Amino acid sequence: MTHKISNDRALQFVQAQKEKLETILASLREGVVLLDKDFRVVTANAAAEAIFKPADVIGKRLDDALAGFQHNLNLEALPALNTFQVQKAPAPGEARSAGLPRAPRVFSATLSRNTGVHDTSWMYALCLHDISQAHQLERMKSLFLNRLAHKICTPLTVVMATTSLVAKEAQGVLDSESKDLLQESMKHVEQCAALVRQFIEYTSLGLSDISSMKWARVSIEDLIEAALRSNAELIQRKQFRVVSLCPKGAVEIFGDREKLELVFHHLVQNAAKFGKTEGSLMIGPESKDRLVKVLFLDDGPGIPPGEMDNLGQLFYQVDPENTGEVPGAGFGLWLVRQIVQCHGGEVRLTSPANDEGGGTQVEVLVPGVMQAPKPFEGQTVDLAVTA
Repeated sequence: MTHKISNDRALQFVQAQKEKLETILASLREGVVLLDKDFRVVTANAAAEAIFKPADVIGKRLDDALAGFQHNLNLEALPALNTFQVQKAPAPGEARSAGLPRAPRVFSATLSRNTGVHDTSWMYALCLHDISQAHQLERMKSLFLNRLAHKICTPLTVVMATTSLVAKEAQGVLDSESKDLLQESMKHVEQCAALVRQFIEYTSLGLSDISSMKWARVSIEDLIEAALRSNAELIQRKQFRVVSLCPKGAVEIFGDREKLELVFHHLVQNAAKFGKTEGSLMIGPESKDRLVKVLFLDDGPGIPPGEMDNLGQLFYQVDPENTGEVPGAGFGLWLVRQIVQCHGGEVRLTSPANDEGGGTQVEVLVPGVMQAPKPFEGQTVDLAVTA
């Protein structure tokens, strides 16, 4: 009898918890989907059902439930990478706005693990937060800035040509001070033109549209070599040393090669640009359960206290004295974060990263396409570019 009473109480408690959970889910405006340990849909609230409508997703694996959507989910990388983006095509006949193509509905998806001990009917909760409006505003901003940058290019080209002509024709007339001033002017105009061209390139990448991604298998080794080539002049000038712990051809990720090359380019460039002369950067990838982590560890001065929260913001660059001695526009790390997020990954920064109170460690986590037989313990290969 005592055992029966105990079971009845436990059943009543579970039933009460279930009803409470259903009430909470029904009241939420965000879409919530509960998944079992195999990532199959157990239940979904009304908001989630409206997102997936007209499909019935109960009992389906998460990747099958998202079959009609654009997304950057890699199921094998869950729950290690617990955020991704989902795009739903606009309904037929939906109106255009501001001269842009019909905008998709965009959701930021976050996966959370059930840490409760009473309800074991579900293991994960997936929250779908509608970011369509912010996404559309970002597209409009990128379009505006891209067109503005193109407009600026024309007068800059004229200024560059005129300044170059003046410098050539007045070479024997100007005094040394005027020549130095003219050379300085030419340098700044060229830097400005380069930044505008770079900005046009970045705003043309279509980072807000997952459907624009050109998915393919990409070798980490190839990305490192491409970053060394694109930064060869800077590496030589600063006598910088780049060491890779990546075994030849062993690690691959699934993504857009052009965009991933920009990630590696900027991380190598930042390490060399902000690092000390004859400094070093170590790049070490690891692969586990289809999750690839690429570690960039430099021995530079590190990030000043109070600057960590600002890093990654567009146009923000660490320059405490505002000297402008380190050229740039604050695009690099912002772009790295945007591209990695487009691949369903994340970027983590740590500084200081060594016992001397300096150094910066950047971790790039992205879904992989192959499993490594064991953690990488291969021979260190020196990929330094020397003068």
